[in-house]
Amino acid sequence: MESLSITSITVMYLLYTLFIYLDSRNCHKWILNRMVPFIVSLGGIFSDYLTTRMGLVLGYYETHALYSPLSALLIFWGTTSLLAVILPKRDLWDVGITSLAFASYLGAVNNILVILGIFSGLII
Repeated sequence: MESLSITSITVMYLLYTLFIYLDSRNCHKWILNRMVPFIVSLGGIFSDYLTTRMGLVLGYYETHALYSPLSALLIFWGTTSLLAVILPKRDLWDVGITSLAFASYLGAVNNILVILGIFSGLII
């Protein structure tokens, strides 16, 4: 039992040292800034999925037969990852990548406008 407590104290000390090191280098801010576009696009795709489900319950139908929130997530996260690797690491480009992530909300906006009767949707 004593070895377990010594081991846990050692692990806690190492984690604390790592946290202090990362905090001194502002690495947690860098990681958080890199995650923002992924979180934003996840929110947009989730809201699109919810409004699509609301429309289906109200009697509307999905015009895209192969619609899947997982494929939308894969597309947005893949594009975000690709742009984050290719583009230079500057504030302007980071804002551009985050702005692109906000495009995932367009589907939810479209669904809300159709449900409210402001937009007729696609006529096929």
